[in-house]
Amino acid sequence: MNQSTSQTKRPLEVIKRSNPDSRYITPDPEEIMEVLLKMGLPPTSDPPVPLSIVQDLCNMQSYEYFERDPKDALVDPIYWNKSIAPKELAYHKNIQDFLRNIDYNKYPGTPLERACEIALHLAAQNEANHGAGGGQGKQEENKDANGEQKMECFQPGPNRDDSAELAQHLTELAEKLKHTTKFEEEVLGLNNLNTYQKYKKLTHGAEKMLMEISLKLEGFKKITVSTKKLKKVDTHSRKKRHIRIENLNNVVKVPKVKFVDPAFDYKLATKALYHKEGFVVHEEKQILMMLIDDSGSMRTPQKLAWRNAILLNRCEAVAEGKAELILYLYESNRYERNHVKTPEEAKKLVQKILKHSPGGGSTDIESVLKASIKEIHAMHGYKPDIMIVLDGQDHFIDMDHKGVIVHAVIIGTEHKHLEKFCRKTGGMFLYEKE
Repeated sequence: MNQSTSQTKRPLEVIKRSNPDSRYITPDPEEIMEVLLKMGLPPTSDPPVPLSIVQDLCNMQSYEYFERDPKDALVDPIYWNKSIAPKELAYHKNIQDFLRNIDYNKYPGTPLERACEIALHLAAQNEANHGAGGGQGKQEENKDANGEQKMECFQPGPNRDDSAELAQHLTELAEKLKHTTKFEEEVLGLNNLNTYQKYKKLTHGAEKMLMEISLKLEGFKKITVSTKKLKKVDTHSRKKRHIRIENLNNVVKVPKVKFVDPAFDYKLATKALYHKEGFVVHEEKQILMMLIDDSGSMRTPQKLAWRNAILLNRCEAVAEGKAELILYLYESNRYERNHVKTPEEAKKLVQKILKHSPGGGSTDIESVLKASIKEIHAMHGYKPDIMIVLDGQDHFIDMDHKGVIVHAVIIGTEHKHLEKFCRKTGGMFLYEKE
C-alpha cells in the first residue's frame, strides 16, 4: 500500500480521546485506509484527516451498539498527560466537542464506513475553510502530541471553527445528501462522483451555498408542491365505487336482481339504494410560475445561489410529476418564457439558468406581477402559485391576487408592501440580508 508509514501505523498515544466498549475491537489503520480508498481517497495521498478520529468515531458507535451512552466513550481530559502544552490540550478538547455533536446515524453503512465518510466530509470542509495546508516542512511542524497531522478546524484561537456548529453543519449536509434525488444529482453533476469527490464539491463555492439554501427551503411548508387526485368515470375500469341513487332516472343502473328485493321500494324511498360505477384516478398537477429578477445587481454569488436553489426546488417538483412550471426573466417586462412539463425539460431549464448571468436594467415588479397573475389565473389549473426572486425596492402597493398564491424571496433589501401582499395570498415571504 502506497501510504505514508507515519499515517498507517498508529503512533504511541500521549493523549487518548476515547476508549471502545470492552467487547469491541477498534479498527486498525490498515482497515481504515482500505475503506477510505474505496470511498475515493486518492491512493497516492496521505489521509486528509487523522486516522485516530476515525477510530474515535468507531469507539463511540461501539457504545451505542451495546446500549451505552456514546459520550461515555470519551476520555475525561483530567487523565491526559499534564506536561502537554495548554494549546495542544485545547486542540484535543475541540475534537472531543466535535465527536459529542456529530450524528453518525445520518451517514450510511457500517460503523467503520460511517466513520470514514464523516472523516472525508470533515476533511473536505476543513480544506474549504482553511485550505489544503502548507508544504512538507510546515506539515512536520504541525503535528500533534500523538504525531498525527493537525486539522486547522480544531486549532484553538479566536478565529477557530466552533466544533459543535461544525458537527451540526456536517450532519445537516449529510442528511441532505442522503436524500438527494436522481434529478438533483444529474443537474449538479454528482451522479458520476465518488463519496470524497461529492463532499469536496459540495463544501466549496457555489455548490456549497446552493446546498445550504436548499436545506433552508425544505423547512418552508408553504412552498411544498402537491397534486390533486380526481376520480373520473370509466365504464371499462375494474375499479368500482358505490354511488347512492339520488335521482329516479338512475334507477335503471341498479342490478335487476335487486328489483325483487321485498325492501326495494323502502330503500328507494329512503335513498338507501346504490349502484356500482367504474372509475380511474387522475392526478392534476399544480401550476407553478417563477419570476426571476434579471437586473445586473443580481449578479452576486449569494443572489445567484438563491436564484439557482429556488429554481432547482421548483424544477424538482416537475421532475417528480407533481407540477408544471412557467418561468420568466424580467426587468420592466417579462421575457424568456419557458414552460416545462417533463423531467428532461426541467433538467435542461436548470442547466440553462445555471449558466445565465444577469445583466439587465431597472425592474418593475408591479406590472410584471399583475400580468403573471392574470396569465396563471386564466389557466384554471390546480392551486396556482407564483414564486418571485428579486433584490429591488420596486414600487408596489397592492393588487387583486385572484386566488393565486404568491411567494417572494428578496435578497438585500426589505419590502414591507410586498411582504404584506404575499402573506395576504397565503404565500411565503423571505428577506435575506446580503
